[in-house]
Amino acid sequence: MASLEIYENLKKEILNLIGDDVLDEDELFLNLISTSEDSRRVLDLAQELKEKGNSLLKQGHMDDALEQYGYAQLILARYNFVKENDRIEFLKLAICILISSAVCFSKKKEFVQVGQTCSVVLEFDPNNVKAMFKRAVAAIELGKHDWAMLDLLTTTEIDPNN
Repeated sequence: MASLEIYENLKKEILNLIGDDVLDEDELFLNLISTSEDSRRVLDLAQELKEKGNSLLKQGHMDDALEQYGYAQLILARYNFVKENDRIEFLKLAICILISSAVCFSKKKEFVQVGQTCSVVLEFDPNNVKAMFKRAVAAIELGKHDWAMLDLLTTTEIDPNN
């Protein structure tokens, strides 16, 4: 269930992570999307951008992948999903995009960004083993071994077979 409060808080966290500064031509595009009455098309567009980002990630084009993920996140954060089913799908899609963004940041060795991104995921999905493990790896890279140990211990509690 994605309560209105959880939904609004995740939208704010996404905007805090990626910022809301866009080019004028992108602002027009985002305004058109944000006023759309077809929430399904908005979710599909964000999904398509995520898939483009995933393809770029697999090809090793981290900056381009992050750009696609960023647009998808902006679209999701700027649109007002009214129906609970749409908010549930928003939550799942946004978390997936955030984790993919964390992978890109990790490959770019931007470990502070990895930690921040994974922390947002864990705020809304506290048992997300992928986010917890990625945050632990980032903590190790930043020399924060105590934090890494806490995440790794929690990860093994959540999923002992992973």
